[in-house]
Amino acid sequence: MKTGDDRDGPMNPIPLQPSGFNLGGWLSQSPLTDRHAERFIVPEDIHRIAAWGFNSVRLPVDAEWLFQGGGRGHLDARRFDFVLKALGWMKNAGLHVMLDVHETPWHSFARPQQHDLWLDPDSLAAYTRQSVELVSRLKGWNAPLWIDVLNEPVAKDPSDWHKVLEVLVPALREADPARTLVLESAQWGHVSHLEALADAVGGEGLVLSFHFYEPLFITHQHARWWKEGKPYTEDVPYPGPVPKVEEYLSRPDLPPETRGKIEEQKGRYWDKKSLRELLAPVVGLIRKGFTLNCGEFGVIQEAPNATRLNWTRDMLELFAESGVGWHYWTYRAMDFGVCDGPYPSDREFLRADLLEILKKGVVIP
Repeated sequence: MKTGDDRDGPMNPIPLQPSGFNLGGWLSQSPLTDRHAERFIVPEDIHRIAAWGFNSVRLPVDAEWLFQGGGRGHLDARRFDFVLKALGWMKNAGLHVMLDVHETPWHSFARPQQHDLWLDPDSLAAYTRQSVELVSRLKGWNAPLWIDVLNEPVAKDPSDWHKVLEVLVPALREADPARTLVLESAQWGHVSHLEALADAVGGEGLVLSFHFYEPLFITHQHARWWKEGKPYTEDVPYPGPVPKVEEYLSRPDLPPETRGKIEEQKGRYWDKKSLRELLAPVVGLIRKGFTLNCGEFGVIQEAPNATRLNWTRDMLELFAESGVGWHYWTYRAMDFGVCDGPYPSDREFLRADLLEILKKGVVIP
C-alpha cells in the first residue's frame, strides 16, 4: 500500500538534517510524576544543548503521562500545557523538535507482547483517535516540529506495521496536512526493514527513521535488561571481534537464546567498514530522495570508555557521509547519558570526551 504519492521518493525533501539529543527519562521511561517532570529537564538544559551547537532534540512522551485514563483517554489539559511550555523552551533556544510517542497502552517496545495495534481494530481506532487529537492540538505551533508517530514498532512482520500506517498516516494528514511525520521501521526500528517501509509509504512530509545499536554485544554490553546477552559477561572492545565466542559456545549451560546471539558473532570483526555495510539500505534510500533520520543510537556507560568513544565517532562519521540526521540516546542518565546526574540541581558528571565527539558530528548547513 501507499499512504500518499506513488513516486519513488518524497516530492520535496525536508531540508533540515537534525543533530541532537534524545530527552529520554523525562516524560517517558520515568516515574511520570509532576515533580520529576519539573526537575529532570529545565530551561537551562535546553539552552545548554543549543549552546553546545546542536540543532535538535527528540522528546519521548508516554501516553500514560500525556493522556487521561492511564493513557487511554483524551489529552490531559494540564500535561499538554506542560508540553507546550517545554516546546516553548526549545523554540526560544532555536532547536528543532521531534515529538515521539514512546509507549502506549496498545504498544510497548519494552514489553513486545503488548502490541494490539495490528491485532485489534478497536485498539488501532483508539490510538488513531489519540494521535489525531494530539496533531490537531499542535496544528498552530509555529516552530519546527516533527511527530514521530510511534517509537520502535515491535512487529516482526513489517506488513503488520504497514497496515497500521495505512490507517494512521491518512488520518494525521487530514488533521494537519503540513505536519512532518516520522515513521520508524519495523522490529524496533531495525535498519534492515527500512526498504520495506519505503515501499509501503509515500508522499510529502515523511521522514523514515531507524534506531541503531549494532551489535548489541557492543552497545548493550552488561545491560541488566538485555536477557539474551546477560550470560555473556566479557568486556567487548571496538573495533574488534566479540571476545571468547568459541569458549562460550562450548558451554553446555548456555541458554539457547544466548547461544544463537553468540553464534551470529562467529568470524565477525566490528569496525567502521562493517557498520557501513549495515547502513547500506539507508544510503540507498537517501540516493532515491528519501529523508532519513536515526532516532536513537549510543553505547551503554558500562562499556569500556574507549569502545564507547570509538563506536560513536565512527557512527557520526558514517551519518555525515550519508546525510543522515541523528539524535543520540541520550542527554541525561538512562545508562547512556552524556550527563550522568539524574537532576541538574544534583552534582552531575559530564562526559566531556563523549560530548566533544558528538559536537564534531553536528552538520552545519
